[in-house]
Amino acid sequence: MQRKTAVALFVISLLIGGLAGAYAFFANQDTGSISCPALLANVSYTNASGFIAVAHPIGITEYVLPPDSVGHLQITYSSQYNNLTNSIFAAPLPVWVINTNNNTIQETSSDLQITIVSMQNTDPHTVIVNYNIASGSNHALYLIGFPSTCPGTLLNVGTSPYLGPLPWSANSPIF
Repeated sequence: MQRKTAVALFVISLLIGGLAGAYAFFANQDTGSISCPALLANVSYTNASGFIAVAHPIGITEYVLPPDSVGHLQITYSSQYNNLTNSIFAAPLPVWVINTNNNTIQETSSDLQITIVSMQNTDPHTVIVNYNIASGSNHALYLIGFPSTCPGTLLNVGTSPYLGPLPWSANSPIF
C-alpha cells in the first residue's frame, strides 16, 4: 500500500511540475519578451559617426541613423577578469524590431545589417570592436543586443530620437 501511495505522489508531482513548466513556456510565447544573458564586461560606446543624434531615454543608449545610410560605432568592452576573448564578440548580434504602434518586440527584418569591421583584443581585460550598421529605406526602431548590454541598444532609423514608451518601461505591460 505504501508503494502505491509513493508512486501516486511521484506521478502527481511530475504532472504538477510538467504543468508548471508548460505554463512558464507558453506564457512567454509571442509576448515580445527578451531574456538577458549575464553581463560579462563594462561597455563604452566611442567613435560613433554617421548618426544624426545620440540620445539616452530612460537609461538606454539610442542612436539615430538616417534611412539608406551607414553608421560606424566603436565599442570597448572591459572586464576586471581575464575572460575577454574575440570569440565572445564574434557571434551574430540579436536584433529585434520594436513595434511602436502596439509596444511589442518582434523579430527583425533584413532592413538592418550589422557587420564587424575590426576587433582588437588589447589585453585579457579589453576588447575593442568596430561595427558598421547599414540601414534600409524603412523607418523603424530596433533593439540591438550588443554583448554585455541589457536589454540592448536602441537604433532608430529615421530623423529624430524615439521618445515614446518602450516595451519594458513601467508604463508598458510587456517585458
